[in-house]
Amino acid sequence: MDPAVRRQRVLVMPQFNEERTVVAVLAQAAAYVDRVVVVDDGSRDGSPGLIQRWMETAPVAVDLLQHPRNRGMSGALLTGFCHVVALLAAGELGPDDVVITIDADGQHDPAEIPMLIDYLLETGVDVALGRRNLEGYPAYKRVGNRLLSAWASLLSGCPYADVECGFRAMRAAVLPELLRYFSGFKYGCAQEIGVILPRLGFRVDNRLPVVVRYYRQGARFRDGLINAFMGFWAFLRVLLGVARDPYARSRAHLHRLRLDRAAPERSA
Repeated sequence: MDPAVRRQRVLVMPQFNEERTVVAVLAQAAAYVDRVVVVDDGSRDGSPGLIQRWMETAPVAVDLLQHPRNRGMSGALLTGFCHVVALLAAGELGPDDVVITIDADGQHDPAEIPMLIDYLLETGVDVALGRRNLEGYPAYKRVGNRLLSAWASLLSGCPYADVECGFRAMRAAVLPELLRYFSGFKYGCAQEIGVILPRLGFRVDNRLPVVVRYYRQGARFRDGLINAFMGFWAFLRVLLGVARDPYARSRAHLHRLRLDRAAPERSA
């Protein structure tokens, strides 16, 4: 990619019960992107209403996609990625436009979005994945992250220092190929993305340091095991060529989501 060419920048942000932080993150991030795709993952707090009110005066185009029930981080990213693939199919985005993912909890600094995009364009890689400084994390979290990063490195052939970081920038062309294999199950997204893309021949870089503004209690030991399994399962799917058509999958997923939202809730 030519760094001098201006490309559209699309932010994909999953969020679940983040009424304390979501609007602040959106407001800061909107200064650096052209379009925002928010996936509300079945929130039960006031965050969906806050997002809708922010959208009324947002300085960029905003697409709000809502799950009727919680599907986990991977399920929310799956919906966001399907939406981006639909935009590609419609010609609203090009293959060299840039897609950024960031968490809604405020751990990552939206002001670092330009730095991440510049790094992607200057290095010419397909995915630039931030590398967090985990010094403020408990020891067991740091060990767990090292183990998961080493596991993803082994399965993918790509050297990872922090595969679990959710702050990344990627060429839009990556997403249709990712959707051929990405399951979107629970919280295995980082392992799946980290294994699938290098296995498909995409260049992933995990060297750029990014800020972590605070530590927040997150995944449990069981989640780590699920993540590790999802990495191995992704490896097998690519190895065996168990793929799906990404454009048909995107259309079907988004259509099903619209039907789910339209269906009346049934009493027990």
